[in-house]
Amino acid sequence: MEYRTLGETDLKISAIAFGAWAAGGWMWGGSDRAMAIKAIQSAYD
Repeated sequence: MEYRTLGETDLKISAIAFGAWAAGGWMWGGSDRAMAIKAIQSAYD
């Protein structure tokens, strides 16, 4: 995995991130649990 320095800090973060906030539904409306799980598994692979 590739890491980069965050700005002028000593923090190292991954170059690629996966945003999954909306995967849980709630404020974003309905979500398909199976599709959310598949997306997370695909991102992991």
